[in-house]
Amino acid sequence: MIDSNVTPQGGANELLAKEAAMMQQPVTDAGSFNFRDYIVDLTKEAEKPDYLLEIDGIGVVPRGGITAVTGQAKHGKTSFLSVMVATLMSGKPFGRMRRRASAIGTILWVDTEQAEFNIHETIGRVYKQAGIPEHSAGDKYGLHVLKLRPLDPQRRLLMVQQAVEALNPEILVIDGLRDLINDINDIAESNNAVNWLLGMLDARPQMCIFDVLHTNTGTDKMRGHIGTELMNKCQDRFTCVKENGIFKVEHETRGREVQIPFVFCIGGDGILMPSTIEQSEGVMDAETALLEAVPVEGASWETIVAAYKKHTRMSERAARDALKQRMNNGELVQVGRGVWKLKNRP
Repeated sequence: MIDSNVTPQGGANELLAKEAAMMQQPVTDAGSFNFRDYIVDLTKEAEKPDYLLEIDGIGVVPRGGITAVTGQAKHGKTSFLSVMVATLMSGKPFGRMRRRASAIGTILWVDTEQAEFNIHETIGRVYKQAGIPEHSAGDKYGLHVLKLRPLDPQRRLLMVQQAVEALNPEILVIDGLRDLINDINDIAESNNAVNWLLGMLDARPQMCIFDVLHTNTGTDKMRGHIGTELMNKCQDRFTCVKENGIFKVEHETRGREVQIPFVFCIGGDGILMPSTIEQSEGVMDAETALLEAVPVEGASWETIVAAYKKHTRMSERAARDALKQRMNNGELVQVGRGVWKLKNRP
């Protein structure tokens, strides 16, 4: 049970004062706490994270963890969330993204920014992606949505707490985290906000939390001190960038990053569709460039990368990512030691 008196606003100064006093003198009354309860048993194998999704076979979105979705305004953060939630609900793959979990329980989507009309558009896109008829009852499919824009930050927090305790969701989406506190640069308020999230996870180890937070203009650094705290505590971070009308998403974590950016676009009917690195880089005729870069007899990987970079005028990293994506798709195959060819050359 979360203590409603200890929120990012309530009790922050009192908690800091107590902590400062404790730093000055030993704790004389530990109460019912015992350090032995927190010793890690190194004789046992640690339980591996249980990932709900995978991209290119790499597990992402762990249970009991925080997944941050960041980027500048209108750069696809909520759209990417829609893709992930729809994939979790339906189990249908979206390009290189697949669901690992056999099934997903209740989903609580908290929107702190949009008007109700825009929320209907967002959730309608989730339903379309998942193949669910629009205007279906949310609880029929395990999806509940809160509209919290009319409330102040402290009341928003209390509403989220009440909903989590009542619904016990497996997925909690907070779009966006910044609106749950008054000042994103307030150290105490920011620390308490992220600790509040961790406290909910400690109480519900099977839950995972998606947090949306904007980045500073011109950088990939999340805004304010709360961005610093979220970066320190999140397990996965997805950074969304819009280029040439295409959304490109970079993944960052500790030691198991998805190497190739995840790329998607919005179709004419509003449905999100997988895209390519070439499209995000504005390459007009990628297929011709590929035929010119890969000789009939094949070539070494580095030779192909250099030629593809030249023909597409992409950066070396973008050319490598694009070719790796084609390799993963089975278009570019290794036929001998250090020799690569196109599998189905026209």
